[in-house]
Amino acid sequence: MYYSPVGQILKRRYEILQLLNSGSLGQTYLARDLAQPARPRCAVKYYVSDRESPNLLKTSRRIFVTEAETLKKLGYHAQIPRFLDCFEENQGLYLVQELIIGHILNTELALLDRENPRDREAKTIYFLRDILGVLDFIHAQGIVHCDIKPNNILRRTKDGRLVLIDFGAARPVRRQIVSTAGASPAVAVSPSGYLAPEQLIGQSQPASDIYAAGIVAIQMLTGLDPAKLQLDLTRNEIQWQHLGHYSYRPELADLLAGMTRYRIGDRYISAREVLADLQPLLAKARDSVLQASSHYLDNSGLRTQTREETAISPHPELSSKFIQKPTSTECVPDTEIDCDEIELPEEEQELAVSLPYNAIAPLPSMPLTKMSSRSLNPSLMGMLVRMGVLAALVNTFAIALGLYTLADSRATDPGEVRFAKAQRQLHQGKFEDAIALARTIAPDSPAYEESQKAIAQWQQEWNAAALHFDAAREAREREDWQTAINEAALVPAIEYWQKKLKPLRENVLPKAENEAEERLKAAFERAAEKDFTAAIAHLKKISPHTSIGAKVQPKLTEYGQKQQIRAMALLQQAYDLAADRHFAEAIKFLKVIPPNTPAGAIAKEKQIEYTQKQKIRQQMARTNSQSSPQQVSRISTSFSFPFNPGDRLQEIAAH
Repeated sequence: MYYSPVGQILKRRYEILQLLNSGSLGQTYLARDLAQPARPRCAVKYYVSDRESPNLLKTSRRIFVTEAETLKKLGYHAQIPRFLDCFEENQGLYLVQELIIGHILNTELALLDRENPRDREAKTIYFLRDILGVLDFIHAQGIVHCDIKPNNILRRTKDGRLVLIDFGAARPVRRQIVSTAGASPAVAVSPSGYLAPEQLIGQSQPASDIYAAGIVAIQMLTGLDPAKLQLDLTRNEIQWQHLGHYSYRPELADLLAGMTRYRIGDRYISAREVLADLQPLLAKARDSVLQASSHYLDNSGLRTQTREETAISPHPELSSKFIQKPTSTECVPDTEIDCDEIELPEEEQELAVSLPYNAIAPLPSMPLTKMSSRSLNPSLMGMLVRMGVLAALVNTFAIALGLYTLADSRATDPGEVRFAKAQRQLHQGKFEDAIALARTIAPDSPAYEESQKAIAQWQQEWNAAALHFDAAREAREREDWQTAINEAALVPAIEYWQKKLKPLRENVLPKAENEAEERLKAAFERAAEKDFTAAIAHLKKISPHTSIGAKVQPKLTEYGQKQQIRAMALLQQAYDLAADRHFAEAIKFLKVIPPNTPAGAIAKEKQIEYTQKQKIRQQMARTNSQSSPQQVSRISTSFSFPFNPGDRLQEIAAH
């Protein structure tokens, strides 16, 4: 059974506040990052990890790994959620990413059916400009999204830009080009309507994302269900223009046809190529938007708002892209609404909008400061309901007032509330208070067992944090930059200690980077002289928490292999010298063989053997110098010994 983590702190860092969205493969939660007070809000995705369903677990893990690795590879882009963290805890898989406040594109598509065709054209053109810009970026990074559809595209509230989400199906770009020339003359598109033909046989290309974006654009332009569109292979095109009631701009129709051609070789090959052809249409779209906005403002009465209405409006002239036409004829009763005055804290004003993935209608970034029964008159309430704002405000106030337990009754347990408070105290540096509070949790509380385990872990982590912090500070004082940065990295993720550590890390890291460059240069110099042991020693002194240290592992592997090869060569030279009874010279070669190599153990044994035989030769030499030829012959016979220096491969096999 899966228990919601609302009210808990995952990884001793992420406080789960509220459920945002739930799907067949997991849930998404609003969370607070206790280690990042400057940017505390984030989204935490949980992936189904049912151990009793191996196939489901395998699928979830694959999607989890794919999305995490893809977001890490893509890095920062303004229209892609930023990767923050990923981890496995309590048999659950979690991905932490940037919080995007907005709504999915499906919300807009459901409200477009009554709009003027020219307005829909303009919105379609702007949609293409936004989404193709994102696709151009991810394709340049060698990634194909493979799942472009309205549910995976968000309209960000604060600026109206599109954000591409859900990279769980992403694939690396493949170089081969598939051909569909041998297909039948007329076939249906994929069940969803968004998959390109080549994706149905597992051969996704960047042009596959372009195809899907074109299908979404056709849906936005016409309101047609993509699953019902048909392919005409004699024309190599999706058939859609004859199904609409309007005649669309020929330039836009040709552009969409080029994006959605059945044969991939006839399609646009890159998002940048589509954007180039889209440029002439942007000016016309801009004129349409301005004209529609002016017309709406003149006829809606928004230019002469009352004082109460102005109190919650961000600007007397609302942009048309935030206004949605009503979907029904229902209206709010003409009665006063009784509600208390609600004031949002400044830090929550940005959240005074719909939550991520909530499918709330788009609305402007509203700097809500005060709202009461005096400002929410019936006519204004009617407008808010039509704009889809009311549901967003309910969510907003829940967040602003700390009502995080609405989505999960488990958080109302006093023990869990007390445990969450103890965790916050720990991150604030109130270690003893946190321990004392956690010990007061009743044994019958669901949080009791976890709290008792946490107490021991907190004590261990707190002691470790103090130990590594002091070690980092001492290393900095003696200017041992690599050790200082290593010790800093070992400090547990407790907000109090991370804050204390920040100045030290900022001071040490630049110096550690410079020293790492010097050690890397020294390693290269020693390797050029075939002294791989010294080269490896230099590389191992570089902290893995520097930019160079994160990349030296391939060189360590390379030098380790070369060190072993050189050690075997030295061992063979020692064998050759010993075969000629030059034991002293053989011992010199054995002494320089690194003991941590396969040849090192053999060299140690041979060094003992050759030392003994060298002593015998020296004793024979002294005896020879003092004896007659007959005596030398007898002594030589008595001291003779069988000696076989051994073939290198035979000796190694024997050991």
